[in-house]
Amino acid sequence: MKGFRFWLGLILLLIVLTIALVGGRGKIALVVDLKDVSFEPGFSGLWKEKIDPWELRECLRKAQDDKRVVALVVKSGEEGAGIGWEIKGCIDEWKQSGKPVYGYLKTPTQHAYWRICGADRVFVSTSKVHYLLFPGLRIVNLYIGELLKSIGIKFWVLHQGRYKGVGDHLVEGHMSSDLKEELMRFLKRYADVWVSTLAHDRGLSKGEFYDMWVKGEFALLPSYKAVSLGLVDSIPAGYSLEEWIKDNEGVDAKFVSVLNYGGEKWSKFLPSPKIVILPVVGEMSLRQEVRRAHTGASTFVKQIEEILRDDDVRGVVVWVNSPGGLVSAAEEMWRALRRLKGKKPIVICMGGIAASGGYYISTIADKIVACPLTITGSIGVVSIVPDLGSLMERFDVQEDGVAVGEMAGFLSPFHHKTHKELSLFEDQMDSVYEVFLTKVRKGRGMKDLSALAEGRLWTGVEAVSLGLVDTLGDLADAVELVADMCSLSVYRVEWRGTSFGLMDYIEEFMSVLSQGGSVLWDDYRAGGMYYLCPWCVTE
Repeated sequence: MKGFRFWLGLILLLIVLTIALVGGRGKIALVVDLKDVSFEPGFSGLWKEKIDPWELRECLRKAQDDKRVVALVVKSGEEGAGIGWEIKGCIDEWKQSGKPVYGYLKTPTQHAYWRICGADRVFVSTSKVHYLLFPGLRIVNLYIGELLKSIGIKFWVLHQGRYKGVGDHLVEGHMSSDLKEELMRFLKRYADVWVSTLAHDRGLSKGEFYDMWVKGEFALLPSYKAVSLGLVDSIPAGYSLEEWIKDNEGVDAKFVSVLNYGGEKWSKFLPSPKIVILPVVGEMSLRQEVRRAHTGASTFVKQIEEILRDDDVRGVVVWVNSPGGLVSAAEEMWRALRRLKGKKPIVICMGGIAASGGYYISTIADKIVACPLTITGSIGVVSIVPDLGSLMERFDVQEDGVAVGEMAGFLSPFHHKTHKELSLFEDQMDSVYEVFLTKVRKGRGMKDLSALAEGRLWTGVEAVSLGLVDTLGDLADAVELVADMCSLSVYRVEWRGTSFGLMDYIEEFMSVLSQGGSVLWDDYRAGGMYYLCPWCVTE
């Protein structure tokens, strides 16, 4: 009886605290800090620390109809990479409700600004010591090939795809002119979409902004000048964001984090048709690890098998935010989706990047949706073969022992690679590249890929015009597309990300200890070939 009273009291206390947090019947200004929004695998603890992009979308839709909620505040910093277009979609959808939305720039970078520039107002602290960083966009890598050679470390980088570029920085001292030309073509298209979106959201002249931006006039922009240009709105010294909005925007409300708004949705426990969102995040490897944000093929395959057994799941959106990864991992994931195809509709929704292996698994889908700034394509394959022979000789160290089989040690990095050993990789890469091309041809109904492949990058806008992608949109559009394909008018959406408990972290730590440094070579031993895009757009 005592135990029952304890738990009843605890439940009542939690209910009271929840009511207090959301302000009872008082007015609410809902606050979304992008550091609280995550699509990556994470720790599954007792307290809610993050929400996924779809949960954010549903929460904001609920708040639009909630009479207590009178405004939305979105805080943007360095976090939020990969979901920029999703955030912009949430802001655009909110504005249709007629309720104000305010952005707040926590860090003064152009990417943090771009995610929230569609808000009614974008606030930033202004003074002579505050500034914004709008230096432009670039694609770079640190070329250390000559340095590595000088200390006896060599890599054989084998490409199928003229513009693939993966691993070149380990061999060369600079980027090749052909690769520079191709990346510049892509970056100009990317920048055009980026600036067009910003100018549209802020009501600015695209041409004037672009000219000043590329000339570097905004590289280190004082905040008071940004205000005069119409880029941001000022919060004078001595005011906090909440105080300024209350005193000057007429929003007399309690500011409540989205993490504390609305509580759990009971609908998730009700039986009904479901659409599952399955995220593919980071590089693709064979197994799931808790040490880094990536997707393990073994975990993905299990998730697909669960979906196949779940009759309530009518369709699937695979949200891809991945540059690709290990060839064998991408193939396992593609085969899992092939088993699903025909049984339940599959729509790929591309995030910030869905290139190389990320595009490889997309070819099996019924439809592909991309955002305008998705980085996709990069159809090619690369193998990076380490050769530490010179380093071993320098320090008079040698690998010695016995073996049965002439090629028994060809995967070992501790000797000079022979022509026969390298030929094994090259021959296999030819067939692996052809597999990639065949999947694109069959999946997208194409014949000639000579102008699309070879490692070239494409924006989402270009990919649609080229036939690599079906339509432009975001996660909400992809879900709606699946619902139409399933003829569903009433359904619920379930995000099935990967989460880890404390025991997973402990097991991973013990595994690393037991294997020692050998874990660094796991992917290399698995074949050493990658459908991988190495490029990202930075400031």
